[in-house]
Amino acid sequence: MSMRLVTVFGGTGFLGRRVVRRLREHEFSVRIASRHPDRSRKLFGCDDPCLQSVEADIRDERRVADVLAGAHAAVNAVSLYVERGQETFHSVHVGSAPTMALVSPAPVICRNGLKDDICNQLIWAAYDRFGSCVDGA
Repeated sequence: MSMRLVTVFGGTGFLGRRVVRRLREHEFSVRIASRHPDRSRKLFGCDDPCLQSVEADIRDERRVADVLAGAHAAVNAVSLYVERGQETFHSVHVGSAPTMALVSPAPVICRNGLKDDICNQLIWAAYDRFGSCVDGA
């Protein structure tokens, strides 16, 4: 993996897979974090040494921190369209986003369907913690 490693949460979803492809076009190494890492292998193949597929649930704070280790930046492209059990819109989009912003040692780009005002609150929470700008656009 290169020094320009970006972790993409939700990298196998509708938006995330496009983010992954675009990052690779610009020669970034990409760590694709999803609950089903086998999906990224089907989407992107196994022959690109600059792609790494890892299992992660954005609601698991410890795993999120582990997956973000060594990343230059992170993208939150997680989306939930159908609620099932404890997988609710609130738990995935609202409850987990602050966790990612607060445990990440890298800037976080929030592209997960949250309204701008919520993203802005997360950005400022991360800014207060790290003293650096986090892009939520």
